[in-house]
Amino acid sequence: MPTGTTPAGAVKEVLIHLNEHPDVRIAAMLPPAPESYELAQRPDAQLVLGPDLFLTVSEVERLTAEFNLRPAAAPAPGMDADPTRSAEQLWRMTGGWLYGVETLSAEPAATVKVANALGRAIAPWVSHLDPNGFLHEAAFLPIFTEDMLQAFYAQRTDRVPGLAQLAEACLILPGPNGEWIMAELVRRELRASMQRRNPDRAEQLDTLAVAALARVSEPGAAVVAAVERRTWRGLWSVIEEHWVDLFMTNPRMLRYAAQKMPAGIARGELFTAALKILAAAGKDRMNLPFPPAEPNYAEDRTARNLRKLTEEYFRRPNSPAVTAGLVELGFLRIQGHYEESGHCGKRLRRVISQAAAAERVRPVLAGMAELQCGMSLHIAGRLIEAVNAYEAAMHWGASVDHPFIQANAAANLALAHAQAGNTQTAREWADRADNFLARTKWGTKMVGRGAQLARIYIAWHELDRQGMDAGLALLPAEPDNDEFWPLHAELLTLRERFFGSADAGLHRIHNLRSTRAYAAQSPMAVRTLAHAELVARVALDPLAMPGSLPVDSPELRNVQAYLSLQSGNVDAALATLHRTLSAPKGGWRSRCLARNLQQLARAVPDPLGTDALEIILENYSADGELIDLLWLWQDPQNQDGLRDTLGLTEEETRRLDCFKVPRRGRVEDRAALTERELEVLAGLRLGKTRTEMATERHVSVNTIKAQTSSLYRKLGVTTREEAMTKGKLWGY
Repeated sequence: MPTGTTPAGAVKEVLIHLNEHPDVRIAAMLPPAPESYELAQRPDAQLVLGPDLFLTVSEVERLTAEFNLRPAAAPAPGMDADPTRSAEQLWRMTGGWLYGVETLSAEPAATVKVANALGRAIAPWVSHLDPNGFLHEAAFLPIFTEDMLQAFYAQRTDRVPGLAQLAEACLILPGPNGEWIMAELVRRELRASMQRRNPDRAEQLDTLAVAALARVSEPGAAVVAAVERRTWRGLWSVIEEHWVDLFMTNPRMLRYAAQKMPAGIARGELFTAALKILAAAGKDRMNLPFPPAEPNYAEDRTARNLRKLTEEYFRRPNSPAVTAGLVELGFLRIQGHYEESGHCGKRLRRVISQAAAAERVRPVLAGMAELQCGMSLHIAGRLIEAVNAYEAAMHWGASVDHPFIQANAAANLALAHAQAGNTQTAREWADRADNFLARTKWGTKMVGRGAQLARIYIAWHELDRQGMDAGLALLPAEPDNDEFWPLHAELLTLRERFFGSADAGLHRIHNLRSTRAYAAQSPMAVRTLAHAELVARVALDPLAMPGSLPVDSPELRNVQAYLSLQSGNVDAALATLHRTLSAPKGGWRSRCLARNLQQLARAVPDPLGTDALEIILENYSADGELIDLLWLWQDPQNQDGLRDTLGLTEEETRRLDCFKVPRRGRVEDRAALTERELEVLAGLRLGKTRTEMATERHVSVNTIKAQTSSLYRKLGVTTREEAMTKGKLWGY
């Protein structure tokens, strides 16, 4: 109804036109008034809703055919874009408003003109239904669903409008694919009007819209919307609340969001450290770098400042505190502060527990935090505490059925139990991990690495060469930068020690220690690399087993006890085995093998008796693996008794026969080589020149010459070939 015209006047004008042109249909937009109802009661009158006044996409297409409209085409190089628009593009811009469609078809650049006219035309209709501008706020929403409206409006009012109400106000229309859309020009006008009248309110509505989108859709969509609108506070709110969801689905999107954040919104050492961690996000895994310098926590200013910041956060256990602890945890691992990362993990677990008790942390965040605490404790060599953290992560993941957390926790539990020799439990966790991995969206290779390593350990305990080879074939040929790389190196060396070249295993260990000098200082790496090295050395020379072990390993003590038995020192063997059996820590495999060796020691020099065989059978029947019998099988006089008592199959006896354990012999006293001389020997085996070794170790060529001369003198050789041969003979 034109401005200044009364309802009665408008009705009178309509009736005049109807009398003069009885065959013409007239559309009249009238306010609710007695005269309007009088007109509506005519037999030839038809009431329609506002959206019925707008054209559909097909109607726009028919209408614009007379303008020879072409679908918009990509411009040729160096040319301006084609200004014409397709019928659907016109419909999405105008909502199917006749004037807008006709005008833009004839004048493609007249968007401002059409937007202004559209705003003036719709304003009276919308103002009648929405006098307070409440519905206008929907112009800030990127999508229109009932859930989106609820998330956007519910926190501010009990009167949450529905899609039907917005459609009645002509603010949204049903799209060709069933979705609801707001005409672009309508959205532009309503947003611009709000920004002119109340800029702060417009910014607040943008932030609310982004937060609502993050709650009802994938957070990545909210990140894109926030960056497109330059809604930085909204982007920050998405990162704060949903970073863990982004990390487990698309960490590169999280990194993109963090990089887009202006300096004035969020900066500081926590944010900088988080960016450093996110820089490792790859297409399908985190490519964490090895420590760039020798770890020195006392002199690492950033690490110490992070500790102070997290202590401040930890005073109020909640989601931000857990997030801060996770950043510190990841930064410490990247910098090579592995033991301190374990301590941080223990502190963070207390905060998670307190925050969960007060319901101040989301289950997903709690699960991710427990998972990372477990990994820090695992790398720090605190296996029992790591298992506790993984189990807690599993609990949180199950509470919300989150496949990423459940898959990662199950895989790492499988690995931890396999390391401890609890093979049956490891099998169960590995199978559960596979089920969860099928539902993960990102990082399946990274998340499933623990289960893969666990299955190779299980194959090792089963003396299953084919199983080990099949598992190793799924992994890189050499250890990559996965945080469990020392365990991969250990498994490769075990495989080579029994099925290949123990010398090759030694080369690998020395090379890894040289090229990953700082990463190799983690308690996990120290223990596993020492174990792998000694296993390989003993294979080359039984005298390579030192009197005092470099790490307190029950597996190595069992090797030491067996070699003592071979040399006839039964008392030393029993004393060593007692240490393993009386220790509170230690996995099932090492304890089971120690009990078997104890029976063997008591039977020396006779074959295993009936009583001993019955005890071995009891151990083997409970949860035994072939590796528990390996040392006993080496004496031919025990093989018949073991085969008959335990009911071993032909396949099991074949596997036992494939493994040969070292037998102590007499060799000349060998010289003790220093770590630097061992590095030179490893370089010689890899065919490196003195210059290459000097460059790799950041020393002078003269230093390498001096160390080479010392090596040759101790070995009593004069050539590279002689040095490698003598080194192999002596177990180096």
